[in-house]
Amino acid sequence: MDFSTTTIDLIRHGEPEGGEKFRGSIDDPLSTLGWSQLNETIGDHQHWHHITSSPLLRCSEFARQVSVETKTPLNINPHFQEVSFGDWEGKKATEIESSSLSLFWSDPIQNPPPNGERLMDFQARVISAWQTLTEIETPPASAPKDRNILLVAHGGTIRIILAHVLQMPLQALFKLQIPYAAISRIAVYHQYQYPHQNKSEDQTPSTEQTANVLFINGCLDHTIEKNGD
Repeated sequence: MDFSTTTIDLIRHGEPEGGEKFRGSIDDPLSTLGWSQLNETIGDHQHWHHITSSPLLRCSEFARQVSVETKTPLNINPHFQEVSFGDWEGKKATEIESSSLSLFWSDPIQNPPPNGERLMDFQARVISAWQTLTEIETPPASAPKDRNILLVAHGGTIRIILAHVLQMPLQALFKLQIPYAAISRIAVYHQYQYPHQNKSEDQTPSTEQTANVLFINGCLDHTIEKNGD
């Protein structure tokens, strides 16, 4: 029996230009402060084997910078893009009817923004991409290797992933606070069982996978608002 671990660091983008608002699919770039927040969070850490990012500028521009500086392969995956807030996009919370907003915060499944992406659909696309990201090809007879991955994404995307791993109900999604440039870490443990004790190249092992959240909103040296963007 063999084991390997995939460690995923999930970092939310920094502050975007344009101020606080329901941003969703609006493609605002990072502000000067946003760049500073992300660079401070990452520091000199460069031990990732792979980087994945949302295509929106507030994520992808930073992901590309890290990819170039660390010579790490980068994949842009639209399934990790933020949820669409429909008619609320571009609006501040004060510009939305308070009763509608309260219903959304208390139960986002039953009370989505008008013409917005339904939370169950958002969950389905994010978790599909997450499962693909954490899957590992069937290892050869030699011992499988551990992997470290950086995922640059959005508050909503990261909440969906954390809720999935923690087995939280979606109604409680906004109990998870994910500030700008906050980083959380998940470890996915892979177990390989070979049919025969003596491993060989022509054996296909069965695999099992479990995941644990190691920290939420921590930092990479282990010193460990509701925003719609």
